[in-house]
Amino acid sequence: PLMIDKLRRGEPLDEIPDVVLRTNPSSRLILNAWRMIPLSKYPQIRHIQLADTYPQGSQIKSGRSARMSTSEGCIGNCSFCTSPKLYGRQYNPRHVRQVVDEMEYLHDKYGIEKIYFNDDTFIKPGRDGLERANAFCDELQKRGIRMQFRPLLRTDSIPMNEEGDRVFRRLKENGMIMAFIGFESASQGMLNTLNKLTKVDTYKGFIERARKEGVTLQIGYIAWHPLTTVEDL
Repeated sequence: PLMIDKLRRGEPLDEIPDVVLRTNPSSRLILNAWRMIPLSKYPQIRHIQLADTYPQGSQIKSGRSARMSTSEGCIGNCSFCTSPKLYGRQYNPRHVRQVVDEMEYLHDKYGIEKIYFNDDTFIKPGRDGLERANAFCDELQKRGIRMQFRPLLRTDSIPMNEEGDRVFRRLKENGMIMAFIGFESASQGMLNTLNKLTKVDTYKGFIERARKEGVTLQIGYIAWHPLTTVEDL
């Protein structure tokens, strides 16, 4: 809307947040800072395209899945990732009620049974992340919603302690059958090069926890990097 208003008035666009532009082909590139608008202020999403894929009232519903985003951004600073450049290492979540509203809508209207969450990270590390995970589970339980889901997590999203174990178990009990983790490498030297800000031992603990709770892991892995050595492999 800000850009459209400027265009209508014939005014320059070089101070509008989120805009990248050149005034002419040979001019300097202008990159305006990202402005975080709380996602909870946006209207509820309606999956119009699913109307063709999964017509309302159709008989075959077993195994239906859909993708959702519950947040944008990540506080990480991995060297290969666009997220810190786009969002300035900020994490901008939707309210858990909105997230569960959308899940309930997808289930009731299209018979969706499994959700693939597309966030850079489903919950951020720290107290806020744990509280959000618990609030999400509370909302699912309150409404009696039983849907399977796969979040994208950092290994430090859920700490390796008793409280972290409880949160991980709650997510499993409320539908988390799988989690995607960007491990990238099993070499500590390469993790440092990639600026992953984590330890190989943390990965080992996360794998043990997932096996214990019966949660499948999808592993993101960067096999080749310009600085990869034979020892890294």
